[in-house]
This record gives sequence, structure tokens and C-alpha cells, in this order.
Amino acid sequence: MSLDVFNNYECDGQLELCEPPMRKSELLAYLKGFRRDGEVAVIVVDSRGRNRYPVRRTMCVTDMGDPVIIIDVGNPENLDTENLEHTDLSDQMQLNILE
Repeated sequence: MSLDVFNNYECDGQLELCEPPMRKSELLAYLKGFRRDGEVAVIVVDSRGRNRYPVRRTMCVTDMGDPVIIIDVGNPENLDTENLEHTDLSDQMQLNILE
């Protein structure tokens, strides 16, 4: 998908992004716990499918009544495969289960 589609993005105001939606007051309270000029990190995962999606572009929509953030993601990357590339499992906890 070309990123050009977001340059002329228009919304009719009927967008539902999550259930239940986050309240603006919740987001503001969360952000107050961090430095004002600090960066914001976005991590997109599918915890059931064990995939991570790299963020390619983040956009803020300003023509709606409420704040809307659009996150364009790349192809999924398997969390388990990615983690196994960085370890030899010697640092993993060993469990001895008695039957």
C-alpha cells in the first residue's frame, strides 16, 4: 500500500478504533508521568499470533472532533523467531517438573 493514501485522508467522523475507547483524560494522565519533551514509542503487536508490526509512519488527524492517531505498519515479524536470533537459550529459566 502506498503511503500517499494518507496525504488526502478524509474521515466522516464515524471511525471506531478500539473497544472500549481510551478517554482523553486517561491519555493525558498517562502522559503526565513522563518528560514533556520525551519521545513517544509505539509498539504494535498481535499477542495471540505472536507477531510484531514495525511502525512505518504515524499521523495525527486534526479534522475530527476527537484526537485520532493513524499508525501505518509493515509486514508482521514473528516475536519468537526474532527473540531466538538473539539468544542461545542458556539464559532461560529451567523448570524441573516432577510427575
